[in-house]
Parts: sequence; C-alpha cells; structure tokens
Amino acid sequence: MMNTERLDIRMRDISGSRFEEVKAESMQLDNVSLAHSGIHNANMSGMRLDDVNAAGTTITNANLSGTRIQDANLSHATIDHVHLFGTEFRRVVLPQLGDGNYSADGSYKPVSFEDCDLSGAQFSGCDLSGVDIRDCRIGGLRINGIPVEELLQTAADERFRRNVEVSPPDANWPARYREEAEKLRRVLGPELAAIHHIGSTSIPGMHAKPIIDVLVEVRDIEAVDAYNDQMRRLGYQPKGENGIPLRRYFNKGGARRTHHVHVFQAGSEHVIRHLAFRDYLTAHPDDAKRYADLKIELARQFPSDMHAYIEGKDALAKELEAKALDWHAAAGEQAESAAD
Repeated sequence: MMNTERLDIRMRDISGSRFEEVKAESMQLDNVSLAHSGIHNANMSGMRLDDVNAAGTTITNANLSGTRIQDANLSHATIDHVHLFGTEFRRVVLPQLGDGNYSADGSYKPVSFEDCDLSGAQFSGCDLSGVDIRDCRIGGLRINGIPVEELLQTAADERFRRNVEVSPPDANWPARYREEAEKLRRVLGPELAAIHHIGSTSIPGMHAKPIIDVLVEVRDIEAVDAYNDQMRRLGYQPKGENGIPLRRYFNKGGARRTHHVHVFQAGSEHVIRHLAFRDYLTAHPDDAKRYADLKIELARQFPSDMHAYIEGKDALAKELEAKALDWHAAAGEQAESAAD
C-alpha cells in the first residue's frame, strides 16, 4: 500500500533525489533545486513548479497533464513517456547572462521531440527559427492560419517548374472527368447546382495539356470555403479566388498537375464564358485546329516555361473567346425566336 505523506518543500536543494511510484497531484515546488533527479512512474498532474532548477532531471512514465512550470531551468532534462495534455509552456528562453549555465558563444544542445504526439498543440509568439521537422505527420498543421501542406506544395511548385506538356487527344479524358465529378458531387452535396467538363480536354480531337478542368456551379459561392478541408482530403489545394473575383479555385497534383476545379455562383458570366468557349470550338473544328496548332508550337518553343506558354496563346484565346460569346448570344436569340 502506498504511504501518504504531506511535504512542505521550500528553498531546498534536493538535487539528485529519486521519486518512484509517487502520487503527487497538484504538488507545488517553489525555489527548489531538483537538478539531476529522477522521477519515475509518478502521477504529478496539476503540478506547479516555480523558480525550480530541474537541469539534467529524468522524468519517465509520468502524468504531467495540466502542469504549470515557470521560471525553471529544464536544460538537458529528459522527459520520456509522459502525458502532457493541457500543459502550457510560456516564455521558454535560452539562459541569460548571469545564469549558471549561460554560454557566451550561444552553443547549446537543441531541444528535441522524438516519437511525440503533439496533435492539437498551439505555438504563439514563439521563436522557432532553425527548427528541423522530419518524418512527422503534419495533416492540419498550420502556420499563421495557412496549412503547412499547402506551403510545402507551393515550395515544390517553385522548385520544380511545371513543364509544358501538350498531348494528343486522349479517349480517357472524359472518363477521368466523370470520375472526378462524382467525387466532387459527394463533397459539395446540396450546395452543387451543376458541374461541367471544360477546357481543352473537353473538346473532341483537341491537343491539350493532360489536365482535367472542371467547372462547378454552386448556389452560394461564399459557402464553398467551408468545404476546403474535404477538398484537401481529395488531394486539392484551395487557392481562393486566385485572381478572379467571386471564384473559388482548386488544383491537384502540384508540379505534376492533374486537375483544376473552377467554382462559380450558378449563372455567373464566367460560367457562360467557359461553356461558350468549349461549345464554340467543338462546333468549329477549323478554329479548334488553329488553337491546337498554336499550343503545339508554343510547347515546342517553351518546354519548361509555363508562363511563356500561357502568354503566347493569350491573344488567340481572347480572339476565340470573343467569337464564342457572339456565337453563343446569336444562338440564344435564334432559340428565343424559334420559341416565339
């Protein structure tokens, strides 16, 4: 049976002590040296350490949940197999001039976390410069509100510039669209108003970058942001408006892009523009060939410069878009006349 004893320890040097099979819930230590002590198999939840020297102390198999530590020296301490949920660390600093373990050249052994579950932890106002994170799960990890997975993907995009690849028509493109459209339907549910295959892969016989462009019409564009986490689980990066007001844009595949999703409010002028361009080129193979030939030539000239490729086809794309909108409007007028 565990013995019960009340201790009042203040301004004591109990360095090198050993605590084992100890129940010390809500223990308070004030102005005490525990340097190089050992604490094993202990329940110390709710503990308060104030002005404590615990340098070189080893703590194993302990419950430290809800612990509060302030003005303490934990340098070279080892904490192994402990519960820390609800624990707060504030104003953790390197030794200052005058402290016993101060190093004038700033050479200190770095703090390390290994095989730790820090999910849900928060770091605010901390100096994390030089931190090295390896082989860790980072799903949902955010820095200043930005998901780290997105930052890493953006860095990869910058490091490996997207190559310009224009492929011959692929009979699998429609099936790839249908497969992705079904996934998006399940994510957006009742918010979805309509979904369309757009871009060059939607035009029969068109050479294209092998990227599936999906146009999504929703009932409320402002509601789309609530689906960002679900889109991430499908492999997409949410990019917000990305230069076009009242749009939500997502891409998948990073530097080896596979899908683009363009989301607009149902009935948006951008919806009309995209669908008119697709339908016009489908109905006018000569203009479609002009567009395809230009893309093939630009890909040959700029095989690793996506920006130059996009700039190079901009003028013809705008010309064809203007023709497509006129054609679309005329077709609408003819339909109205026929209805009358």
